[in-house]
Amino acid sequence: MKHNNENKTINFESVTILKAVYEQIIKILNALANRNFEQRDYELNSLYGVLTSIGSKVLSENKKFFDKYDIQQPTIPENLIGDIEDIDVLWENKINPKTHEFLGKIEDILLEAHNPKYELMPELKDLFKKIDGALDRIVRQDDDDFAKLAAEKLDKNPFIKSEDKLIRPKVNRRLKAGSLTIDFTVGTLQYDNNPPVKISPNKIEIRFLAFLMSNQRIVEYEELGKEILCNSSNALPRDVQFLKRNLLAYLRKGANMPTDQVKAISKMIEAIQGDGYILRLT
Repeated sequence: MKHNNENKTINFESVTILKAVYEQIIKILNALANRNFEQRDYELNSLYGVLTSIGSKVLSENKKFFDKYDIQQPTIPENLIGDIEDIDVLWENKINPKTHEFLGKIEDILLEAHNPKYELMPELKDLFKKIDGALDRIVRQDDDDFAKLAAEKLDKNPFIKSEDKLIRPKVNRRLKAGSLTIDFTVGTLQYDNNPPVKISPNKIEIRFLAFLMSNQRIVEYEELGKEILCNSSNALPRDVQFLKRNLLAYLRKGANMPTDQVKAISKMIEAIQGDGYILRLT
């Protein structure tokens, strides 16, 4: 199917492919932004490279048309090998908004053409299937690695062990910051005026949140490492990123907090590139 716009033609099958490719790119970057980006996964990197090459080719072959719609290829990581510092900040503040804006413009073009339907080539379907398999494998490995890391930190943490019994951290019995309230006497966390959910006050992730609530300023990685993780290694920013990720996972699965409340809390915990975290009060 061709679309004529001031003598400029476009193959909408190519636009459909571009949309599918960038949905996969977003899925990969979104998954890895909250995980250990030091993993040197050559299989996923190779698949990611194929995706970006396909996307660049479609854009290049139809440059005049996309220029007409003011559609520019967003800046994304060239590859997934090696360390990408502060990827969670870059993803949240730069890469994610730009890629979704780009994808939105592509979808607008397809809507304007009444959503022509095309069957993706078998090669693309196979590529997407391999990507799903690689991501599943990385997630499982990352979860295993974090479980080992958490076990090591548990042994070193002064809050946790006292004759093999859990003890409560030495914080105010009731802590309130903006829309968040933690009641350590009954073990609950409340967002805004919603019903409170039960939590385990001794969990490292809850103490991470409580520490941010207590300070209400930019808390540097080093300070979080000393007070929460008893860690001062070069991997500290990554370890703290794990804390935020696992806090949100715990609230969803462990505390059964509704998804919209978890998302609101996630937005409150803002990463400051190169420095640490701050709790933005709402």
